[in-house]
Amino acid sequence: MSVSIVIDLITSVPFLVLALIPNGTVIYVPYFLRSIMIVPRLESALHYGGQYRTFNVSAYKEKLAILATAITVIIYLGVCSFEFFENRFALSVAQGISEVSGLIQPMHVLYFVMITMSTVGYGDVTPKTIPGQVLVVIMILVAIIVLPGLINDVTENFRLQNSGGGAFTNDGRPFVVICGVFNTVGKVKDIAQAFLGADSDNRTRVVLLSRFKPNAAVRLFLKSPLYRRHFTILHGSGLDTDDLERVQLRHASAAFILADAAAPDPQMEDEHNTVRAWAFDDEAPHVQLYIDNLLPGTNILQEKTTTAGVCLQDLRQTFLALSCMYRGIGTLIINLLQSTNTYADYGDPWRIAYADGRSNQFCDMRLHSFFVGLSFTELALYLYEEFQMVLFGLQIFVEARGVHHVTLNPGASYRLGSDDLLLLIAPSRHDVSDLANLTKDQFDRTFVKAQLASRLNMCQRPQPNSSESSLSSISESRFAMYVKGYPTIAGSHSSVPQCYLLRYPAASKDMFVKDASHMSGHILVCTLSFDVARFVCTLRTTSLIAKDVKPILILSPKLPTKKDLAALAVFPEVYYAQGDARNRADLETIGNVRGADKVVVLKMRRQVDAHGSDQEDFSDSSSIMVSHLVYDMFHREGIRKFLIVELGRRTNIKFLRPTVKHDVAKRTLQRGNQPRAPPAEVAALLHDPYFTPVYAGGRVISSSMVEPILFQTFHTPCTIDVFHALCGERFKTDLELDELMDIAPAGLCQIAVPALAVDRPYAFLFQILATEYGVIPIGLLRESIDPAWGNKLPFVITNPVRSLLVKRDDLVFVIASPSNLA
Repeated sequence: MSVSIVIDLITSVPFLVLALIPNGTVIYVPYFLRSIMIVPRLESALHYGGQYRTFNVSAYKEKLAILATAITVIIYLGVCSFEFFENRFALSVAQGISEVSGLIQPMHVLYFVMITMSTVGYGDVTPKTIPGQVLVVIMILVAIIVLPGLINDVTENFRLQNSGGGAFTNDGRPFVVICGVFNTVGKVKDIAQAFLGADSDNRTRVVLLSRFKPNAAVRLFLKSPLYRRHFTILHGSGLDTDDLERVQLRHASAAFILADAAAPDPQMEDEHNTVRAWAFDDEAPHVQLYIDNLLPGTNILQEKTTTAGVCLQDLRQTFLALSCMYRGIGTLIINLLQSTNTYADYGDPWRIAYADGRSNQFCDMRLHSFFVGLSFTELALYLYEEFQMVLFGLQIFVEARGVHHVTLNPGASYRLGSDDLLLLIAPSRHDVSDLANLTKDQFDRTFVKAQLASRLNMCQRPQPNSSESSLSSISESRFAMYVKGYPTIAGSHSSVPQCYLLRYPAASKDMFVKDASHMSGHILVCTLSFDVARFVCTLRTTSLIAKDVKPILILSPKLPTKKDLAALAVFPEVYYAQGDARNRADLETIGNVRGADKVVVLKMRRQVDAHGSDQEDFSDSSSIMVSHLVYDMFHREGIRKFLIVELGRRTNIKFLRPTVKHDVAKRTLQRGNQPRAPPAEVAALLHDPYFTPVYAGGRVISSSMVEPILFQTFHTPCTIDVFHALCGERFKTDLELDELMDIAPAGLCQIAVPALAVDRPYAFLFQILATEYGVIPIGLLRESIDPAWGNKLPFVITNPVRSLLVKRDDLVFVIASPSNLA
């Protein structure tokens, strides 16, 4: 027989029996005992309600609610019982004397119960009856035995919740689950920037499933008012079903598995994350799953369980290779895929222009019905003139395959279809909203087709045949042995773009260079590892034109292994030399750094001991030292050698020359002012890596800058495809769809300013390039060092304001096909 039945019998049966007895209705029945059932019924309600998203509380809140209810019930029972015993039995002892003044008052009873339960016992109120005294003993036992256990449950759950334990409470808002290592505030801040951006009213919540217990700094950061209602951090491996239930994975809008870039064994890290992906898919197969990997080829094992995946190493090397071909292009693409911080004071004019460009964002959008039938160039000109939005591409619906295919700048001959999606660069969310709310009447008033048609030559230039080589201008004897193909550096043709390859792999003796004194205009790669095949692959894609193909010299202290040579020997004009880039003599003699067109510091990050955080802080020291060595070699001679550096930690960008704080202090001293700490707003700007001169000029890439591409894929599913298209990387499927649609592929590249547009507004440049050359400009690299602007290096301006005057030495980022640049 359960306790509930016993209590029901005690409180209910007397009512039935006493109704049959004369004057039985005046006999007191302790109905207050039914309050004992409140606690177990509350537990049942919480457990049953936990199955529903709208009635879900964390373990800590559940224990707290039970504790508060239990204390209230115990006090209520104590007050009712003590008052009944003292008044009822005291009257019996007094032989029926019922002076009201002799009755104990309810307030006195409550006071007595509270001091008794707290084991204080002042003695000013004492039980006068035997039942009252027995009740006091019971209350003391409850206070000593029962309550401490309940309180301990609450404190333990509170401790667990603060250390990443507990469970996520879903309040009905959409949320995503991110599994990874969140041991720094910077890591968490990157995620917050990707999902919240500048919009603090974003409804999406983020649940961080940390593989290690979150430290105090991360917990404190997430408790700030800006992030408290958006973020929850829990500790778990991601493999345990209980962990996945605690984060409510089945109800998530999406899930992400992030690789630890500092993992001592990248292969093992990828293997662990692959198993996590399988566990996530097993728990919630309907939830979109995104994953990043450290090594190429891992995605082959994840294709059936993940929605999308990226390889961080491939992305970093692709960005570095692009920056070698077109200065600043890496910064341009990263800025488009990230939200930006805003500041009240940017200081120098160059930062104001740079910040204005950095605020532009990439997005996709459905076509308005009244856009259908327009040519791509007509709509691109209209959107720029009315909204200053850049239409740089489309997701064209391929009816024969039933898929959307990302195509950049299909040209004036392409007419928009009803199922196509626009790919846009927008200055702000408000512009996107304005375009989405555009009506046909507004469009008819602002779009004058006849005027646009008169300005357009419709760019009816002959489109290149897909079989033509973009390197046709280079001598046939030099490229007679080159073929188009897919290098097997990642284990699958679907994960690498089409490249120019040698018909037969080069021999090691033909690739080895004792010294590079005979070379000039080459790309010098300073590295500690020969795992740079993806970097070389991007520099040999078939989308390149002749002037972009340059010899590559890899300088490393050790010789390549047979596996390294096999991966590199298939590419044309790739050489290696044995030397240490940290040694000036090796740089000058073996690497011929003076004759190099560009210098790349790649994969010089030291392996980190998993048990030592101090070593992690210095893991980029070799890359930083080499960059300083090269900078000092040429800076003293007044030469600007283009140097690109790969770093593991974004915060280490502040150590690259020229540093921001050094320049600020120098200008302060030149004005005759005493050095003093900058205001908080300026200090925050100076510590923001995205506003440093080296990053704004496209001269550095770090791992944490690449990860947001994966997060952006959640908001815009075509992000990864757009990224590859911008890089000019055409995979096997892309080439098949291009041929099916008979559209010449285009990519992002760099051109000089036409003479006609020099010292004219950027809006004029946009119109000239779109109408006369059939290319779509999306930004500038301001090359000149101008004291009036305050810049020490060139810097990128994405989608500049229409009134910005274009200079002769500016370089223009454009979306163009090889035929447009011929």
